[in-house]
Amino acid sequence: MVFGLFTRSPLDDPREKAWTELRMQWLSEQFGLDALRSAEVLVPTPECFPEPYVGTLEDAERILDRLCGHLRVGRSGIRLQMQNPAEGTPVAGAAPHVDDDSVIRITEPQLADAQKLIATLARALCHRRLIDEKRVTGTEADGEHLADLMPVYFGAGVFAANSVIYEETVSDGRWHTWSIARWGVLPARIFGHAFALFAWLRRESSPAWAEHLRGDARVTMAQSLKYLRKTEDSLFRPETAGRRVNPLTFQDLTHELHSGTPGRRIAALWQLPKLNVPSDAVLPVLTSVLRDRTPAILATALQSLADSAVPNEDAEHAVRMLLNHQHPEVRAMALRALAGVAVRDEEAVQDIAPKLQDANVTVVAEAAAALAKFGGQALLVM
Repeated sequence: MVFGLFTRSPLDDPREKAWTELRMQWLSEQFGLDALRSAEVLVPTPECFPEPYVGTLEDAERILDRLCGHLRVGRSGIRLQMQNPAEGTPVAGAAPHVDDDSVIRITEPQLADAQKLIATLARALCHRRLIDEKRVTGTEADGEHLADLMPVYFGAGVFAANSVIYEETVSDGRWHTWSIARWGVLPARIFGHAFALFAWLRRESSPAWAEHLRGDARVTMAQSLKYLRKTEDSLFRPETAGRRVNPLTFQDLTHELHSGTPGRRIAALWQLPKLNVPSDAVLPVLTSVLRDRTPAILATALQSLADSAVPNEDAEHAVRMLLNHQHPEVRAMALRALAGVAVRDEEAVQDIAPKLQDANVTVVAEAAAALAKFGGQALLVM
């Protein structure tokens, strides 16, 4: 790989980049690379949807037929049903869209907006296919995100990207999540990067369909595509797409953690706990990562240390050094990790207690949770 002096991904958080690429790779393993390369990209034009749309249930049924064919989902047994107002208004885009009896429930606002309706139906059908074909169990932590992403892989994601209204980022260190006020769970920037991967694997440098993306998604796509073509820095690549990639060994992961790009370091941190490696070998590696300068990487490594819950003096010292980090997420995760790796409880409590006065509410909450783990010891010190 050749990296330009000032080349960087438009996604500031490497967790977003790594997740998008790993899940696009997973989709290619599940459905084959030809599904992506041969996909017709659906856009809001008469060529794709020639029939006039006036917002009736019959219009929705017609669009459902079109999407079933496009996404390769059997139409038999799927029914549309208007949401009963007495049942309350569901959060648009929330999973599951398809009930156990194969009923897709839609609301009046969704029916009134063709783009949001198409986005909702595409997401519902992808969710149905993933479940029916037993590709997921429905309990995955990122299941809703995956249902949003899958239409992109099959060329039906433009409507989802265009339906994003309001974005809010939330992280607890375990999973970096996005909350959208009006539709779905993925933000426009993730759609933009996913479409860049889609175009890159199809060898499209300036696809006409990109003009139909909303502005922020289109800008991210253009920047990501430029980045991919210049650096080839991706976990979803032409030579690996469509085939299962063997997991990296412990030695390979250790190398990635210290020499890989931020996205690769995040992916290595996610994979490390899945290996059957003794904690006395893993803890020094995780501790060494705490010298990294990227907040997302620090937070992810700290969460892994917290999950290990193995007292370790070296890890304890390294974690303490991050309790006053300028980034609140790092401070919060350092508190969580300290409660797990502390060797000397009394000293740990003395370090944690002042964080109850932190200006960030998440840090305060983590401090309170950490102190609760020490029970009576915390009461004695405080």
